Amino acid sequence: MSIIHYIKTPKKVDFEKLTDYLADIFPDLEVLRRNKDIYYYWLFGQSTRGVDISRENRRYYEITNTVVSNTADYRLTNMIGHYILEHYGGKLYSEDEKPLNKKIIFTQEEMEKQQQYDTDFLMFLLKNEQELAFMLADRKVYFGKKAYQDLLPYKTNDKLLREKIYERMKYVWYEVPAEYEYGLIMEIEAPDEEKKKTAKLITNTFPYIIDETDYILFEKNKKELIAIPHEKIYEIKPPAWKMIDEIQFITPILPQEEWAALKKRAEQYNIFPHL
Repeated sequence: MSIIHYIKTPKKVDFEKLTDYLADIFPDLEVLRRNKDIYYYWLFGQSTRGVDISRENRRYYEITNTVVSNTADYRLTNMIGHYILEHYGGKLYSEDEKPLNKKIIFTQEEMEKQQQYDTDFLMFLLKNEQELAFMLADRKVYFGKKAYQDLLPYKTNDKLLREKIYERMKYVWYEVPAEYEYGLIMEIEAPDEEKKKTAKLITNTFPYIIDETDYILFEKNKKELIAIPHEKIYEIKPPAWKMIDEIQFITPILPQEEWAALKKRAEQYNIFPHL
């Protein structure tokens, strides 16, 4: 679920100048240039979702806020809008392209109302046993049954509940060290496209974030692999491989004896010969 605003301008917006303007205001500004027409901004350590701005054509810009955005994201959105409206003579429009007669995109009241709506909606979905995944700049975070149980004690305090939700998102985004990456996910071919499976090879040379996949692979030797169903990794993973949310865990490099012991445990679930 997203909130979209459009700004129409008489001339093309220079994204590099926009970025410089924002950086002067927000010392913790981060930016990801998805391509020449899409920029993604967030405030390091503060944002929960960040803000996308895309050039739809030469004089038509789309600003997107996604569900569970927080005050930092909305403040950033306002300054993006302010810059374009003031420096490029822009006109602000709603998602259905109705003109909006206001100078800022989100008032304080609108920020508060949207955050409360998002919190209530997320808790409603979790209560009904839906698993949710939120995409961040270069990571994702999951909410499911465990998150719901962890959040329930705060249900009577709206603002505290909201902060607890934000804390879970910020932990994955900012507190898990940057050297932990997802790495490559392999596809296992199948005659039926819908029956294709995915697999992740774990080595002891890089620290990974392990996401949802069908199989976990280890190198048994130079010619053979060990393949286990993803759910079995939770039973055999070493204590150093900590969970960071409902599904994902990190794999710091292990001492060689621990690594060898892990592969030995994995062999009892090896289904590689049957793949």
